[in-house]
Amino acid sequence: MLKIFYPCIAVDSIVDITKELLDKNQIKGLILDIDNTLVPNHVAEADENAVKWIETIKAEGYKMCIVSNASKKRVVRFNNKLQLYAGHRAMKPGTAAFK
Repeated sequence: MLKIFYPCIAVDSIVDITKELLDKNQIKGLILDIDNTLVPNHVAEADENAVKWIETIKAEGYKMCIVSNASKKRVVRFNNKLQLYAGHRAMKPGTAAFK
């Protein structure tokens, strides 16, 4: 896998990623997954916490997208409230979806 996709920061929850943390680490954008990142596995839609966090980070000017191994139907349904660029059937950990 491309070295740039290995995490250099680990947090307990997505909501622990703040503007301050992103600025401190010179991060300009985020590639997000759905299951076990934004919500627990198999949660059909973005919950209030995920929506609020994404709105907050977007309002600060950060770019975000979703890259998921899930089906198009699942990704579209989940992304309905979020309206992020989203890719499905990414075949992670392969790198094709990131090119």
